[in-house]
Amino acid sequence: MISTSPPSAWRSFTVLLVILFASPISGLSTDLYAPSLPHIHSYFGVSAILVQLSITSFLMGFCLGQIPFGLVSDSWGRKPTLIVGLLLYGLTSFAAVGSPTMTCLIGWRFLQGFATAAPSTITKSIASDIFNGPALGRA
Repeated sequence: MISTSPPSAWRSFTVLLVILFASPISGLSTDLYAPSLPHIHSYFGVSAILVQLSITSFLMGFCLGQIPFGLVSDSWGRKPTLIVGLLLYGLTSFAAVGSPTMTCLIGWRFLQGFATAAPSTITKSIASDIFNGPALGRA
């Protein structure tokens, strides 16, 4: 671990982790999805409340996925767990696009949220592996 100020290579690595994993995946899954809610409402012909439940299920999956992915990354390692999480995210994203019913979409969105927890959790774990003390706060 690095206890004082990290070298510039570590700073670059930290920025790369944030750019690649922490921000875009969860942001894409919620921010790009929200404008499509009226279209989903009309496509499936269900109530707006049921369509909004797909966002709730995503967030529930994201919250519930953080603990298992944190534990698994401690035992299996960061990289394999990150790869599994990203693969799950990709598979659940494609499955959500092809959902035949609103119920299926809600279920796939839950699993997508669960998978999204992997990069977010592991990125924070990697930062705490590399930095400690005040350097972790800055990172």
